[in-house]
Amino acid sequence: MAWSNLFACKNEDTRHAWGYTFQWTPNHLTKEQMHPLKHSYDVLGEDALNALDRISPPDSNELPRNQRRRPTKEVPDASPPPGRDLYTLLRDHASEDPKLEALWNEVNNVPVWVDWQQIARGQDVFYR
Repeated sequence: MAWSNLFACKNEDTRHAWGYTFQWTPNHLTKEQMHPLKHSYDVLGEDALNALDRISPPDSNELPRNQRRRPTKEVPDASPPPGRDLYTLLRDHASEDPKLEALWNEVNNVPVWVDWQQIARGQDVFYR
């Protein structure tokens, strides 16, 4: 049996979702503010994925998480075929396509706002 936190504040702003309890604050977005975000996505990432699909098409149109649900014929001592490694494809073909090059540069360059001292402090806390 798990003990609940006796010091947790429970009021009208207390929310419980997916096994996690938290306090709703004015810093949280409202439903109206979040709704447009449901229809936004990483345009560069999708363009790069489409370019990678042209270079090396996926085996099927199914999502990888759905492919495991299909029954497979077991072949003794047979290793599964290697999957499509998108990172390797991106690395090897980044110079061939402007979208791939833009994504490669974005992924491999550290933003100017990164505070390395704060990261070091976080690592110390995590280590302790």
